[in-house]
Amino acid sequence: MQELISVKSSNIEAVGYNNDDMILTVKFKNGGVFAYEGVPAKAVAELHASESIGKYLHSNIKPNYICRKVEEDESADS
Repeated sequence: MQELISVKSSNIEAVGYNNDDMILTVKFKNGGVFAYEGVPAKAVAELHASESIGKYLHSNIKPNYICRKVEEDESADS
């Protein structure tokens, strides 16, 4: 899994992006980790630039991209 970068959000702990596979990984403060597939780099840049990362994720990422829960062993550091 790609490196996750801490973000300033009340609900999201960190995000990471794999440009080759177009996968956005989001780690929530409750411990859940989710991968959003097919997310273009432009949307990830907009996510980071948004005033509220959580609101952007909810409005622009969640409804438009396939999501899967990442299992514990997938999110462990290599």
